[in-house]
Amino acid sequence: VDIYQNGFESGKDGSYSLGGDYAHLRRTRKAHGGKAVISLQYNKGDESSVTVNSLPVSSYAAVIINFWFKTSGFANGDSFVVEYSSNNKNWKTAGMRIMPDRFDNSKWYEQSYDVDTNDMDTLVVRFRCDAKSNREKVELDDFVFSGIVAPVSSGGSWSQFAFSDFEDAVANGKWGIFNKGEGASQLYDGRHAYSGEKAVIIRKDSSVVTDSMDVSIYEKLVVDFAYKTLKFGGNDSFFLEYSTDEGKSWIVVQNWDKAEDWEEISGEHEIEIKNIDSIQVRFRCNSNKNREVVFLDDVEISAWN
Repeated sequence: VDIYQNGFESGKDGSYSLGGDYAHLRRTRKAHGGKAVISLQYNKGDESSVTVNSLPVSSYAAVIINFWFKTSGFANGDSFVVEYSSNNKNWKTAGMRIMPDRFDNSKWYEQSYDVDTNDMDTLVVRFRCDAKSNREKVELDDFVFSGIVAPVSSGGSWSQFAFSDFEDAVANGKWGIFNKGEGASQLYDGRHAYSGEKAVIIRKDSSVVTDSMDVSIYEKLVVDFAYKTLKFGGNDSFFLEYSTDEGKSWIVVQNWDKAEDWEEISGEHEIEIKNIDSIQVRFRCNSNKNREVVFLDDVEISAWN
């Protein structure tokens, strides 16, 4: 059921709010549809954002956020984020696109993200640019948000699907359920393990990723883990992501910032996988320097069927 549509042809219609000096309604012949787009620049938080105002979602189990985007001037590391909230604060990440994640400047792309709204009465959606300068922008067009009605429950239960504490990992081989992934991630044997003696270090622009896992009989997954950061600054973060197309594109589940002591993340973020045959899970570090790292340990993936 479509609960919100906007191609911005009617101008500022009151259904959305432009954040500030770096968010504009723009008339252009190069829109995806019609002659109007939302243009976001720079990385000034609310001022670089457009927010779709409160939508009633109590009748829906999930909302699919579908839209078209086109970037201009984006360089490596520039990104835009789609966030959601029930109260216009306490934002959670629905998804993120980071240059050069399989998109090019000056081309229109369609994108969709799913948001679990089971326990929400209202939904607020924010699109935020996070680029290095005001010359770099993302244009947005043709929003279509669809509500998914919850099916009648047929019962089910959680079970452990996969686990890795890295104790049996070999430095140049498999790390439990994970492969090395991209960049300078490495196996660590020493005092920074959460339990036992081994953990994984994920450095700047590095990741660890699972093999493709068969999830065809399951409806949802939860990823629990422990993490700790070292020398993280204010703009450093790391991400939990998944892919359903053999790593061609990645969907952000959530991102976290500095944690000087070990933190347990448990049962917080369900991944809907009904009608999906296979999935990969990735942890990725997004820090500014190679010495700013994440320690990862005791990763457990649970599945519902």
